[in-house]
Amino acid sequence: MAEYFETSRRTAAKVLAGRPRVGDDILPAFRRLRPVIMTGWEMPLLLRAIRLGRPEADILRDWEGVRDREVVADPRAGQLGGLLTRTLDELRREWISADRAGWIGCNVPYCGLDELRRLVGEPERTVLVTTKEGEFAVSSWTTGA
Repeated sequence: MAEYFETSRRTAAKVLAGRPRVGDDILPAFRRLRPVIMTGWEMPLLLRAIRLGRPEADILRDWEGVRDREVVADPRAGQLGGLLTRTLDELRREWISADRAGWIGCNVPYCGLDELRRLVGEPERTVLVTTKEGEFAVSSWTTGA
């Protein structure tokens, strides 16, 4: 959650400049609302919607509608999804390159590493779920996060 939040915040600051800055006070709402996200590029828009005071009930009930209104309100509406995706990935790569340990530290699995390694060692019984794109999931796994 911490990595998603920070990468989304950095992306929002870069792509959605001029909008209210996202502070740490937004994290609890982001954590509660994170399940509405289907693709990574939506995360900075979720932060913006929270920061602009969109009711959580509206976001939970109709995230697609809230998201689409946020996109349409941007002058780059037709390209915004692609721009957010590229920026998220670029910022993650930059973060990994500059502070790999810090990035890894923000990626906390839901179970302990020993348990995760044991599960992965039993592939016939294991399902590993992540919303990270391949390069970022591999980056986390190969360094022990």
